Amino acid sequence: MSRSRLALPVLIAALSVFALPGVATAKSSSGGLQTFYLFKAVFTGSGTYTRTLTTDGDDSSKIDASFGWTTTYKNVFIPRVHAKPSVGYPGYGAQSKASGAWQITQTGGDACTGNGGFGRVHGVADGGLTLKRVSGGLRMFASAFSTLAPVGGVGDGVSACAPKDFWHDVVLSGGGVGNDLPDGIEPVTGIGKITPSDLRKASFTKNVLLPVDEAPNSDCGSGGGNVCTQSYSWTGKVTFTKTKIKSKK
Repeated sequence: MSRSRLALPVLIAALSVFALPGVATAKSSSGGLQTFYLFKAVFTGSGTYTRTLTTDGDDSSKIDASFGWTTTYKNVFIPRVHAKPSVGYPGYGAQSKASGAWQITQTGGDACTGNGGFGRVHGVADGGLTLKRVSGGLRMFASAFSTLAPVGGVGDGVSACAPKDFWHDVVLSGGGVGNDLPDGIEPVTGIGKITPSDLRKASFTKNVLLPVDEAPNSDCGSGGGNVCTQSYSWTGKVTFTKTKIKSKK
């Protein structure tokens, strides 16, 4: 059998992250076989959201919310050498997991406190990590929890501290977070650059910050004598740990 006829089954086996947790090989632009590093990546971070409303009668109320998350991408394939202009390998496998927790306090008005968590929706791969080839390395896009659902502290939505879905109701819908993000990028996406020198290490960490376009307008609906202001921010880090190659017996 010719070498070209062998290339297709090699490529299929190489890119199947769910079938074989080892070094993948694929045909490079130069015609030879290209190898991939295999990493596990963990995205952790925390953030805050606040909203203050002052009414015409000088009554005021304030919501202070905080949240944190840990998202694990079990299998991340990163090419060792230059190949196509862009790559988009999935960064999570069947044993990956994503979870988070939140708490909220309201002062003034109907004062209250609440807390809860969010986790994986059964059968859905929460979060994702993709890579795009750029000059001098790879641009990383690590989405933390685009499809997570509440798993604890679920409320009836009547009280500010008992939302039915904290992330959607309080942050995304209530605060308008992420409305100006480019298509294809979810709120809480860690964006950074991976260099060739990073890939030679046993592990490396990329500190990531809130993208500018993710922040909402500081005015959350002032008018008619009422003043509403809000703020939102988060910081995180994505740590890559090289995984040893496992041969298929």
